[in-house]
Amino acid sequence: MSTKTTRVVVGVSPTLTGLAAIRVAVDEARLHGAELIAVRAWAFKSGWRDGATRVWRQEIARQAEHTLTAAFSAAMGGPPDDLPVQMIVCEGLPEKVLVAQADRADDLLVIGAPESGWHLNRTVVVRYCARRARCRLLVVPPPELARVGRTGSLARSLRREADGFARANVHR
Repeated sequence: MSTKTTRVVVGVSPTLTGLAAIRVAVDEARLHGAELIAVRAWAFKSGWRDGATRVWRQEIARQAEHTLTAAFSAAMGGPPDDLPVQMIVCEGLPEKVLVAQADRADDLLVIGAPESGWHLNRTVVVRYCARRARCRLLVVPPPELARVGRTGSLARSLRREADGFARANVHR
């Protein structure tokens, strides 16, 4: 495989790890003077097909576009303007769409690792990309905040700490 990177393809997810992957991909694209290709894949899994599914597909595609732009806003305040950026929303299983987009030997594929451990059902994208990608793969580990726990448990923990702090200061 070539070591010169001409395109950096990043899988976009609104998770903490997904946002970290966007930042890493932008840094890599800047470092190599490469084009950044941001991909948000979505799959419509339905056992039935009729005219109504077209409406659902369109809505899911619109939501995917919104997720793509919102993730860049959350990660960096918006897409970088100092390098070429291509934003792609595509129907299909994320792992297959990402491998299809990063189809050149000189590409770099950047994806986020699962946030809550390496369970079989959470690593499908990572395993598939590692086995099938024709280019280099960079798996971004979850940031520390993502490893601490789920949002609900973090909120409860923060509430308990705040309550304890308030009680301690009331008795002074």
